[in-house]
Amino acid sequence: MKHGKILSLFAAALVGFSAAAFPPAAFEPVGIVAEAAVSGNWVYTVSSGKATITGYTGSGGSLTIPGTLGGKDVVAIGEKVFYYNNNLTSVVIPQKVLTIEQSAFIGCKKLQTVEIKGAAHLCYKAFAHCTALTNAKLHKNCTADKEAFTMCTALTKLKSDSAWYYNSDAKPVLSSNSDIRKLIRNVFTKSKKVKFVDDYCTAICNYIAATETRPWMCEAAKARQLFRWLCDNCHFETDNTTFQSRENQLYSSVFLSYALDGEGESVCSGYSKAYKMLLSAAGIEAYLVRSDLNEYGLSQVDTGYWGTGGHMWNMIKADGKYYQCDVSAADTDADPGRRYMYFLQTDSKMSQMHNYYYNATQLKAVDAHENHPYLSYNTSTGQAALNQCVYSYSDANYDGILDSDLNFDGSGGTFSDYFILYDIASGDMNLNGTANEAEDLALAQIFSQLPYHDTWLNMCIWMFPHTFGSRN
Repeated sequence: MKHGKILSLFAAALVGFSAAAFPPAAFEPVGIVAEAAVSGNWVYTVSSGKATITGYTGSGGSLTIPGTLGGKDVVAIGEKVFYYNNNLTSVVIPQKVLTIEQSAFIGCKKLQTVEIKGAAHLCYKAFAHCTALTNAKLHKNCTADKEAFTMCTALTKLKSDSAWYYNSDAKPVLSSNSDIRKLIRNVFTKSKKVKFVDDYCTAICNYIAATETRPWMCEAAKARQLFRWLCDNCHFETDNTTFQSRENQLYSSVFLSYALDGEGESVCSGYSKAYKMLLSAAGIEAYLVRSDLNEYGLSQVDTGYWGTGGHMWNMIKADGKYYQCDVSAADTDADPGRRYMYFLQTDSKMSQMHNYYYNATQLKAVDAHENHPYLSYNTSTGQAALNQCVYSYSDANYDGILDSDLNFDGSGGTFSDYFILYDIASGDMNLNGTANEAEDLALAQIFSQLPYHDTWLNMCIWMFPHTFGSRN
């Protein structure tokens, strides 16, 4: 018993000594806390031998970020370091800075030029609301999160060059400089209200409206041509990993990807906004509408394309009547020959187009930071129009042309229909850009059944022999 007590006391003393000499915290992993340091006007922290700027106390003006602080390479500019600094006019960021954190330069209202010498990543709203920024000299390998340059409403130059121009055919095109094109793709496709993006989208909408429609066309015909252009020049984003990405929700997703790759890529939101802008450029009243989806009956393919949330499409006014159009649905239909089934329809019919139903159709407001002039509309007028989408275009063969109405004036078989042929280049009766196709011949057959067809059809055969052939 004595020996036991002595051993117990010894053990207790040893435990007490151990606890005092080596407290429990000494055996637990401890996070490395970077302590703040100051050098001149710069506040910074050091972690793993690298410096991150966390504060600035200088007067602004024309500024060059230091490459080292306290002997450590500066690799990052921290969150909100220059938050709404209204004295900063230009900034040069050295090569080793690889991260510009969230809102680092947000709201620098006097900042006119930024030069980033390294392949930095720009986090959310890094340069957002820099409304005086005109020139972004970025390293060609810079990347960005969404809205890095949102509301940069004066930005027109990248690497000191114009981001786009008009070519010899008066068509707006993006710069041919590969570095600038790479920056547009990796940095600017995700931001809203960037001047060069909005200016380019305005110009391309005007160009498309002017080249795809004709002055003699009624509004339904113009809407048909612009509907077709989107189907032919854009494809639906089917990668579920990027389906919800910022750039797919913007109208610029259609026009910038079209300019970069020769074909646009978007989802229902981008399609609808792009169509609204094209219609506005053509002088046609149009709106954005949306609805939540009834998930009952959705297949895996349906949810892959549309998700289980909302869907967006358009309401337009053509020749005094309101209709609905769903371009993204038309472009994803398995049968391209049915694309015009989604063109100029009633609200009730549109709700059943995909074998499932929409809930109540409602107007879709546009984010104020994305509100291009071609997207604006009168809300009260649009709300009243929702109750008037009770018309469907008479188009049994789904070619987007009112049956027997060759001049698209809303009435078939009239004398004026004959004169349409004078204005269709090379006999391209269905206005798809290619003559002598089966559709053209089908329309010629319709033409031959109109009143007074013998005299006028003979004249047309003489004018367009390769289109109509002989009358054997």
